[in-house]
Amino acid sequence: MRFVCVGIAVAILAGCTTVAPRGAAPRGVPVESRPSTPPVASRPRPIPVPPWQLWTPETLGSAEIAQAEQYLQQGNLEAAVDTYRQALVRSPVPQVRDEALVRLSGTLLKLGRSQEALTEISSSLKTKQQAATDADPRLGLIASYAYIHQKDWDQALAWLSLVYKKTGGQGVYARRALAQAKELAERLPPNTFEAFVQRWSVDPFTGRIFSAERLRRAQGGLASTTPTPDWFNAAMYRYELPPSEVPLLSKIEETEVLPASKPAPSANERIVLGVLLPLTGRFAEHAEKVRRGIEFAVAEMGAEANLELRVGDTQGEPDVAQQEYQRLVTEGATVILGPLLVKTTEAVAQKAQQLGVPIITFTKREGVTELGQGIFRLGATAQSQVDELLQYGVGEMSLTRYAVLYPDSEFGHEFAALFRSTASRQGARVTVESSYLPGDETSIREAVDKVAGEAADAVFLPDTLESAYPVLAMLDESPLKDAVLLGPAQWNDPIAIRGYGQLIDGAVYVALFFPRSAKPTVSSFVQRYVERYRVEPELLSAQAYDAAWLAVRALRAPGRASETLTERLKEAETFYGVTGKLDVEPSGEIERRMSVLRLHNGEVTEVMSGGVVSGFLADEQQRAQKQASAEG
Repeated sequence: MRFVCVGIAVAILAGCTTVAPRGAAPRGVPVESRPSTPPVASRPRPIPVPPWQLWTPETLGSAEIAQAEQYLQQGNLEAAVDTYRQALVRSPVPQVRDEALVRLSGTLLKLGRSQEALTEISSSLKTKQQAATDADPRLGLIASYAYIHQKDWDQALAWLSLVYKKTGGQGVYARRALAQAKELAERLPPNTFEAFVQRWSVDPFTGRIFSAERLRRAQGGLASTTPTPDWFNAAMYRYELPPSEVPLLSKIEETEVLPASKPAPSANERIVLGVLLPLTGRFAEHAEKVRRGIEFAVAEMGAEANLELRVGDTQGEPDVAQQEYQRLVTEGATVILGPLLVKTTEAVAQKAQQLGVPIITFTKREGVTELGQGIFRLGATAQSQVDELLQYGVGEMSLTRYAVLYPDSEFGHEFAALFRSTASRQGARVTVESSYLPGDETSIREAVDKVAGEAADAVFLPDTLESAYPVLAMLDESPLKDAVLLGPAQWNDPIAIRGYGQLIDGAVYVALFFPRSAKPTVSSFVQRYVERYRVEPELLSAQAYDAAWLAVRALRAPGRASETLTERLKEAETFYGVTGKLDVEPSGEIERRMSVLRLHNGEVTEVMSGGVVSGFLADEQQRAQKQASAEG
């Protein structure tokens, strides 16, 4: 990503943001400053205090600083600037020079001379042979407001981030930096907000702020348009404004805190796995399968893993889910596995921004990880399914011409668009595509006739088998009856497959979990699971088993410098689980390389797993058998 770098070059902020604070490294200003000399009698009303003015009233025994302060009380900002500059140049005392620089640059901002303020600070740092990252928090705060005056929001955020980190998130400078960064995020217009999110999400300080703001907007919040005082207007400090127009400084809230992210556990610290599922209500049966998978993983890790399970029942209700999440956090949860449903996940995501304990949700809804920091999702994405199908279709079967026949629904349109774009990147092409209204025989007939009029090696049909039955029946009577059928994970339904017989023989589809896999990892897991529970594991159990293992391994990973739970999870190494190869993306999505299955003479074979070919069927033999069957 391109760095913002206008003006004087400075060192890049190490390990935090892609935008480095530049130019004169201004030091901090705002909040109350009381004059060291009595205010002039003819000026009884208080002088407005800009948000960067946080210095104390002491003059450090400097006559120049004392005189400059008196000029400020009189509204003579230009004279104050000249006098502060004299102290900066003449004083033999380093502390006095540093103080003069802070007040000089802060007063220049009051005059609206932000570039001059930056130049003064930059010159001082250069003289001291210091980088921008060496600037004390006071100058960092002033720098941020100088860039705010110049409407350079990226540089302003970079400096606010630096101030917060330099102070360890403690004290008045940190609170002012936090309040101002939140205000900047709230004021960004919708057309530029997402671009800032992308640039700043990797910074621990701004990333949490933008995640919280994105969640606020997702829940209906609008960009702030509340007017703010023109702190860069010299007239405000010269008694040229009527008292009613003199602004009061917004109070720095003592309770202002950065959206939370809890620290990662130490090597020997107990890990508390929270489990948040709808254990009662409509989805209790599904929730029990998830719970069983997690409990099985914890049991296999053994006592030496130093784990504890804490379980919460969402009842499928968002309000209850929030309450149970908070309870689990209060009871010491390190990470929470769940929720299972979309609405409860959205509700818990809001609490997670406040309390900082990450969640790994099992919801099918893509995009929930965008609700904030610390939101992870283990589930199939449409893109990952398309990638697997085309990798096998193009790479192993040499299928290069594809027809796409899809339902006229959000699901169908998404898959069709992804298939089209991915095929071109993999050296294949979509020769024809058409949509149909599910259940509408006329619409289906028109769509099938359209695609059947073009040559294709394979037909991609992103629909459920139940809904697609009339489509498959018509395709079987069309010129495309010998084309290979490709389907999404919804086709992994053994009962439906048996019922469709020859209609889908030869089909290729993906599976999130294939219990009859020949992979030792999977077959051994299935055997152990059956021995314990007397039932074959289903996807929900296998997926939860993987989630528990992935989370614990990430949190226990040695040699990690990550400070927070969220960072530790995002740094998780590739995990080869029973549901496939798992990688945690920066977005929070846990990408999965799943199994590719192929139906041959009524038998399902795993032909690729985790991107590795694991089985083979001779296409020539299969086609010959299908042709002989048709002729018979």
